[in-house]
Amino acid sequence: AVMNAVFYLLHTGCQWALLPKDFPPSSTVHYYFKRFADDGTLDRVHEALYVQTRQLEGRKRHILVDVLGLVLSNKVHSAGIQDRDGLSIVCDRVTSCFPFIEVICADGGYQGKIAAKTSPRPLQIIKRNQKAFQALPKRWIVECTFAWLGINRRFSKDIERYARTSEALISAAMIKLMLRRVARYHHS
Repeated sequence: AVMNAVFYLLHTGCQWALLPKDFPPSSTVHYYFKRFADDGTLDRVHEALYVQTRQLEGRKRHILVDVLGLVLSNKVHSAGIQDRDGLSIVCDRVTSCFPFIEVICADGGYQGKIAAKTSPRPLQIIKRNQKAFQALPKRWIVECTFAWLGINRRFSKDIERYARTSEALISAAMIKLMLRRVARYHHS
């Protein structure tokens, strides 16, 4: 009842003294709220819920692009899956659809025996330069593609309930981009 009163206060912005009579007295609510804040109860509840929520809702986006930055495959899945395990998910059926792929370049998150074993083509890891900024060959292509996707406001936050919807929206965003490029060449 105390936390429901605090949630009501947060939602409406009302003063402590103006809490409706359906809740415990405002002095009781305020007392327990301060106590929960001081003894770490709110922090412990927050941490436990954070972990649970990340497991349920956290997501990763994997994209496989060609040398032009055009998406060949994209998969969205739980953040609980390691990048190296996500490689096999994003590469599923890609070589049958795009047999011209000779090498798959990836960042350091995809290194290791598991990723190398599940990759349908030889895997080349492009490591980040730690000394100073440097545009690394091939690695910037994926970053550029993520930037193109980021132009679409729908991708500013992950609000989709289903991973399949996120994947479909990535495909739609790339269709929009490619249509614009095709139209630009037809008009010149």
